[in-house]
Amino acid sequence: MVTGWSLSRRVFSVPVPLLTTNFDVKKGDLMLTLPVVVILVIINAILAGSRSVGGSGTIATLGLLLVFFFAIRNNVLLLELTGISFERALFYHKLFAYTTIVLSALHGLAYLLAHHHGDEQDKYSKYFFEVFMKTHWVLFITVFIAGVAHGNILKEERDTNMGVIASDHVSVAALAGNITRVSFPRVRRDTGEVFKFQAGQYAFLCIPSISKLQWHPFTISSAPHEDIVSFYIKASGDWTNTVFEATSNNDGTQFDILVDGPYGHVSTDLENPETYSHFALFAGGIGITPMRSILNWVHYEHSTLGRSEIKTVRFAWAIPNLDAVKALIDSIVPNGEERAVPVGYFSREIYRDDASSAFHSDFYVSGDVEDPVDQQLGHCLHYGSCFDRIAILRGLGEQAKRDGKDRVAVLVCGPMPMVRAVLDTSMTLSKVTNVQFDVHFELFKL
Repeated sequence: MVTGWSLSRRVFSVPVPLLTTNFDVKKGDLMLTLPVVVILVIINAILAGSRSVGGSGTIATLGLLLVFFFAIRNNVLLLELTGISFERALFYHKLFAYTTIVLSALHGLAYLLAHHHGDEQDKYSKYFFEVFMKTHWVLFITVFIAGVAHGNILKEERDTNMGVIASDHVSVAALAGNITRVSFPRVRRDTGEVFKFQAGQYAFLCIPSISKLQWHPFTISSAPHEDIVSFYIKASGDWTNTVFEATSNNDGTQFDILVDGPYGHVSTDLENPETYSHFALFAGGIGITPMRSILNWVHYEHSTLGRSEIKTVRFAWAIPNLDAVKALIDSIVPNGEERAVPVGYFSREIYRDDASSAFHSDFYVSGDVEDPVDQQLGHCLHYGSCFDRIAILRGLGEQAKRDGKDRVAVLVCGPMPMVRAVLDTSMTLSKVTNVQFDVHFELFKL
């Protein structure tokens, strides 16, 4: 695990100015991935120029193997040994897919050149080519039939692995701000099966009553130690809007949910107590979901499991209005007391006004008027402004140096402008403060 994180953090995931924010290219790509792509293309171009059909085909096949290798989202060898995330593997999958198209085109060019020059016109070459073509057709049909049969034969096992959450175990609710909450017990009441996951991971959800073929990824908003697994889904597309409308208009009818996951992991090493003592978490809008999972898990590690290495955690959430906050606040209790954050959504120490606490939270509302949503959240709410990422990160860097640390974990989830700004600031401060700001980021489109 340490080796995997080291490879991920120190090679593959180190951001590069301009390239990371604009093209998602990181230091490891400049050192390894892109040179491999260039070498493959150059070699195949040389082979094509020399009319080597077999050699150029071998290189194209190698590219195709890399495409399949990075397409496996639960590949233990790939994701665990190397430490790269599923999102990064998907990036490489696409990169090598485009590369393979180029390599295949060069392979075709080699064949045309060889055919034009009569290099492979003897009877033996023609015979083996015919065998080659017929074998391809036979294997194509065989693979197609086997694929269909595989899906039917293993349907029961596949459904078990994906997880069918029956409607009587699922709670689906429409919240303020066009947000749908989907939740179910972490331990199934009927089978005792435990849904195991790590903070910051996500799962694919399917609601058969809406669409049997559509699977959509959503971050798990719960922390691993909590009893309820929750997803908060913002209505921002056709499927998510349909889910919200169906939830808003139904008569109490619940849905069966198919769950495939969990997948992914945070690229910063949060589990090793020796790695980080100072944390900065930034969220924009519904980007609160992964940050909430990580934040509550870090708090649980600190307050319940006694992880004293955690010194300071700064959490900043930027939102356009109070709808998202209201969606996370429970209804007024019967005796008229103050509203209460639902059990398990935010640990109270995270947002309470206590200067001695290691946790400090601020919610920045850019486009709404002041409203006493919750007495306990009053000191956290700031209207008409956004968080000062430079001040937050610089302050954490100074605290880290005073505590004898040289690394700060930075986690951000939000729209591209926010992520780009946090990335640029982190890279700049890493150079001028002698403190390394390690960034894990996730994007969503508004």
